[in-house]
Amino acid sequence: MAVMFKKRLCAAILVSLCAATQASTVTAGLADFRQGRFSGAFQAWNQAATAGDARGALYIGVLYDSGLGVAQSYQQAMSWYRRASALGNAAGSFNVGVMYDAGLGVAKSPAQAASWYARAARQGSARAGYNLAMLYETGTGVAKNRAKAVALYQRAAGQGIAAARTHLSALKQPAPAAVPEQPDESMQKFTEAQQLLISRGAAESARMVGLFRRAADQHNPLAEYDLGYCYETGMGTPRDAAKAYDLYRRAAADAHDQSLRSLAQAGADNLHQASK
Repeated sequence: MAVMFKKRLCAAILVSLCAATQASTVTAGLADFRQGRFSGAFQAWNQAATAGDARGALYIGVLYDSGLGVAQSYQQAMSWYRRASALGNAAGSFNVGVMYDAGLGVAKSPAQAASWYARAARQGSARAGYNLAMLYETGTGVAKNRAKAVALYQRAAGQGIAAARTHLSALKQPAPAAVPEQPDESMQKFTEAQQLLISRGAAESARMVGLFRRAADQHNPLAEYDLGYCYETGMGTPRDAAKAYDLYRRAAADAHDQSLRSLAQAGADNLHQASK
């Protein structure tokens, strides 16, 4: 389950993974990543990070987090996420918060998670603001503060985090007018499934798969990718390489974000190569 936990970070870590960039070494790393040449990606991104590129540091953290091209190590991932954060990268700060939130590579600390989410939110991460709002709503790691939670949910909703609307509705608070009135049910299911990853139990894994499947049926590319991973690894469901391949291909076709599209295509390509 520890390996699967990285999918909880998909929206925050990997959605920026293949963003357009002029840095040739980062671009070269992205090209290697798309082709499944993860060691080559590591070398390129390490060169970029050494030169002070925050994205290079972030992407190396992702490789260590997921064990792609390197030995999986949450401690190393945390180190690189911290480095990306120090260079001003919001996703790096968010990922440090997630590691503390889940106790991956460090002792679980909601207070530290809140601090890092706050930093990431100041750097522009909408997802970090949403996570911080949940902590304020429940009083986890911070003093319970309904007003702060509402303000953060409203900001997150305005930045496109559909799940924030559900919280605002429960708190009987209005969402920003610019956000569509109809909530994104598939994204809600995906978000709920992500939360189940923390528990890592068999029952939660099975429920998680069901939620991913419901969201994938509505062509949510994040859920399609994660469900594909479940089928590939047998997480919460019997292994089925054919279904995994199909879901990765669907995710690649449905994804609007280049990072997720590339990741999904890499997953499909790797399964295709393995079947030969």
